Amino acid sequence: MILEHMLQLIHFVDIEAIEAQLCSPTTTDAVVEEFQRFGQILFSECLQRGSEVDRKLTTMIGWSVAALASLLVKYSRMPLPGMLETAILVAAAASAFAGVALGSFAVKTRMWPTPSERDWFRDGLWGDVQALKRHHVLSLLLTHQMQVSNTKTKADLLRWVEMFLLFSAFAIGVLLFF
Repeated sequence: MILEHMLQLIHFVDIEAIEAQLCSPTTTDAVVEEFQRFGQILFSECLQRGSEVDRKLTTMIGWSVAALASLLVKYSRMPLPGMLETAILVAAAASAFAGVALGSFAVKTRMWPTPSERDWFRDGLWGDVQALKRHHVLSLLLTHQMQVSNTKTKADLLRWVEMFLLFSAFAIGVLLFF
């Protein structure tokens, strides 16, 4: 049963249902603290995974730029190649450019979801530490879900960048034999 849940890439829970359970009088403070502890671990792991995807995207952008540069250096000084070589050259350059464009879009600067100071210092909860902990668990859960969703989008784009780079490298390899 545990392995089945671990194998799912993304499986979001219903935040409203979790909120109802957290606010239930049958949910003990120890359970809330365990949710908070484990939520912090998951959030940290999610941030690490996002950083790893960004690192890979940056590497793929670098390799794609290198592929474009090698094509420019080699073919900018030569007479135009034949029709087949030109078609392969255009395909290699277009594929490398697509990898750069898609990778750049994936790693572009955007505001990542993060708990806010309003979540941290929630009005109306100053006198109830347990209610505040429950609120922080929900805030952590919502932020985690948004982070995981963004990281998955980037990972999906990374897959395409890798395929464009692979095709470009193959086409450059074919050009080397002409």
